[in-house]
Amino acid sequence: MVEWAFQIVGGGDYVLYQTAFGQGRPQELYSARIDGSTPAVRLNPGLAAGGVVCSPFAYSRDQGTVVYRANVQNTERFDLFAQPVDGSAAATLLTGGLGAGWTVESMIGVGGEERAVFLATRDGETVFDVFSAPLDAAPCRRG
Repeated sequence: MVEWAFQIVGGGDYVLYQTAFGQGRPQELYSARIDGSTPAVRLNPGLAAGGVVCSPFAYSRDQGTVVYRANVQNTERFDLFAQPVDGSAAATLLTGGLGAGWTVESMIGVGGEERAVFLATRDGETVFDVFSAPLDAAPCRRG
């Protein structure tokens, strides 16, 4: 069984879809040109067994960059990544500056300054902190 979700972006040029090819396989994020002129590309970094890419996704103002939350190493930590929807560059880790013990709980969206806004918690805490991170992987900031 193939489970999937999709969204048309990039001015209608691309379809982004999340799928797991087969039972027990991880949910991953793919992009394909609507006109079928190029093969689909996997956008997320390779996932360890048990890793997952979470929806919903957010987009830059021009819809050229997708932002998504993923657990890449099958740990309890979720990070935020940004990547061109055409797959022309590797995923950029946006939350690397959070440090050990933090996990991204949810993504709020991408703000007008091309910053991803998200909620994160520190291990063992139940209070959410609001952070924002520029899509170019410059350091994220609290509040």
